[in-house]
Order: sequence, then C-alpha cells, then structure tokens
Amino acid sequence: MRERGCLVVVAAWIILAVEGTVIEKERLALEELYYNTEGENWVANTGWMSDEHACFWYGVVCNNASSVAALNLPVNHLVGPIPASLSNLQGLRVLQLGSNTLNGALPSSLGDLSLLEVLDVSKNELSHAIPTELGQLQSIMIIDLIENDFFGNIPSEFGLLSSLTFLSICVNPISGPIPEELFNLPALEELYLFENSLSGTISSNIGRLTRVTEMSLHGNFLTGTLPPELGSMKRLRRLGLYGNEFTGSLPNTLGNLEKMEELFVDHNKLSGTIPTTLGQLPHFYTLDCNHNSLTGTIPSELARLSMLKNLYCDSNELSGALPEELGDAHMLEVINLSLNKLTSIPDTLGNLSKLFILYLDQNDIVGTLPDLSGCTSLEYLSLSDNRLSGSIQPGYLALPGIKWMNLALNQFVGVLPDLSPLSEVVFLSLGSNF
Repeated sequence: MRERGCLVVVAAWIILAVEGTVIEKERLALEELYYNTEGENWVANTGWMSDEHACFWYGVVCNNASSVAALNLPVNHLVGPIPASLSNLQGLRVLQLGSNTLNGALPSSLGDLSLLEVLDVSKNELSHAIPTELGQLQSIMIIDLIENDFFGNIPSEFGLLSSLTFLSICVNPISGPIPEELFNLPALEELYLFENSLSGTISSNIGRLTRVTEMSLHGNFLTGTLPPELGSMKRLRRLGLYGNEFTGSLPNTLGNLEKMEELFVDHNKLSGTIPTTLGQLPHFYTLDCNHNSLTGTIPSELARLSMLKNLYCDSNELSGALPEELGDAHMLEVINLSLNKLTSIPDTLGNLSKLFILYLDQNDIVGTLPDLSGCTSLEYLSLSDNRLSGSIQPGYLALPGIKWMNLALNQFVGVLPDLSPLSEVVFLSLGSNF
C-alpha cells in the first residue's frame, strides 16, 4: 500500500511538472509577443509582464486548465512581427490580431495549433507567401487575412480544411489561379477573394460549394465564361464577380438560386441577353450588370421581382422599349440604364413611388416626356442626350423632391417653363433644346 501511495504522489508530481512547463512556455510566448510588438505602446496592456498569472493579462482568455485558449488583441497598436513561439500556445482556439500594424511573415509554426478555430490577422502589414502549413489546421473554422501584403498563390492545402466556414484573403497582391482544391471544402459558407491579382478561369467544380451563402471574387483578372454550375450553389445570397474579364453570357441557371439577393457582374466583357430566369428569384433586389456588352431588351420578367430595388444595367447595348411591366416593380429605388440603345419610356414608371434615381440618358429614346407625377420620392432624373420631343409641361418641373435634373440635348420645343418651383434643385440642365 505504501508503494502504491508513493506511485500516486510521483505521478501527480510529474503531471504538475508537465503542466508547469507548458504554462511557462505559454508565458514566454506571450512575453515574446509583447516585446516583438512594442507592448509598452499598446492601447491596452493591463497586467502584461506583471507577476500575475498570464490568464489575467488583457486580451488573454484561459481554459479550465489555466492554459491560454484565446488571444484577443485587435485594434491595439501592435507593431512588429508575430513570433513563431505562439505555436507553444497549444490550447489556443482563437487568435485575433486584426487591425494592428503587424509586419513580416505569418509564422508557418501556427500550423501546429491543432485546436485553433479562429485565425484573424486582417488589416495589418503582413507579407511573404501564405504558409502552406495552415492547411494542417483541422479545427479551423475562420481564416481572415484581408488587407495585408501577402503575395504568391493561395495554398492548395487550404482544400484540406474540412471545418472551414469562412475564408477571406481579400485586398492582397495574391496571384495565380483559384486552387481547384478550394471547391472541395464541405463546410464553407463565405468566400472572399476580391481585389487581388488572381487569374485563370472559374472551374465548373465551383458548383460543389453548396453551403456558400456569399462569394466575392471581384477586382481580379479572372477570364473565361461563367460556368452554369453556379446554379448549383443553392444557398447563395450574394455573388460579386465584377471588375474581371469574364466573357460569354450570363448562365440561365442563375435562375435556380432561390435565395439570391444581389448579383454584381458589372465591368466585365459579358455579352448575350439578360436571363429571363432572373425573374424567378423571390428575394432578389439588386442586379448590377453595367459596363458590359449585353444586348437584347430588358426582360419584362424582372417586374415579377417583388423585392427588386436596384437595377444597374448602364453602358451596354440593350435596345428596344422599356417594358411597361417594370411599373409593377413597386419597390424599385434606382434605375440606371444610361448609355444603351433603348427607344421608349412607358408612363407606367410613374407608378414607382419609391423611385429615387432614374438615369436614362444617352439612349435613342423618342416620344414625349413620360408622366412621372407619381414618383414622389424621385430626386435624381437624367433623360439627356436622347430624341425626346414636345414641350416640357410646367408641372413636370414641380416633382416634389427633385434635386438634380438633366433634360439637355433633346428636341423639346415651346416656351421655357416657369422655373420657380425648382427652388430646391441644385442642378438643372435644359440646354440644346427649344
């Protein structure tokens, strides 16, 4: 019995010694972070470098074993490199160091943090390549690297992160293609890769990302056509593809995205027509396809969109009459169809009481001015550089909220109407008429 008791004491002493060694390593790692990043100048550094247990230092959260579980030091004026010794925080689940002035490389040793769930080093000055070792973080759910100076490619090893729900590598000089492996992430819900220097095409395998709700790839050099498989991303609510070099037409399969709310495909090289299938989307409220080479008419099916608020299709080659049905889209606030080849405006637009902006300048619109008296929220109106004719009725200048009006470069005739109702207008142009 005495020997057994001695063994229990020895075992307990060994456990305490090991725990003590771990805690000492963690404290040393935190101290190195403090010295590396000018801790004395942090916005908040309460407790740091004192005799208190590190669990009581500002931004440090410990688990029940008094091991560091979270390090939360965002917006705290950390200046300098991240020490590789942070990998000694083996119980770490959350590392939040965003919005500081951290520089140098992201330590590859962070890939050893097997319990890490959140890695946020956004809005710093970190550089070099993104460590491939981050692909070892099997517990990771959130990686946020936005607004740094990382370069090189997106590691294909990220495709191994089976728990990853949020990936943001935006506003960096990252180049190369989007790794095919990213399309195998089973838990991914949000993917942000915008404003980099990514190139290549979007693989048809992107349709595997069936849990993604938001995806922004805008501001890159992506090319090729938009794969029909985008229509398989059934949970997608917001899709940002603008500012690339995509060609071809908008896939009809976009009409399968029942949860879609916003679609941004402007500033590309797209052609073809606007898919009528977009009229099937019950939650859809923003279509932005400006600065492309789209042709055909504005689909009357868009009037079925009871939530439609914003229609930006300027700077294309759209033609024909605006559909009368558009006056049934009562939630519309912005219509910008400037710089197209449209030929007429229906009076039904006057039903849009929430309409705030109406830009139809630089088209081929003929006929008289439409009746917009029901547009009681209208503040910005541009119908310039068309072939509108007839007279400008006095009541037309009495729209209650109008602040900016451009009717120049048309073929109006008659007497210049009384301008006294326009006391609140800050811009008015009627030039090259009469």
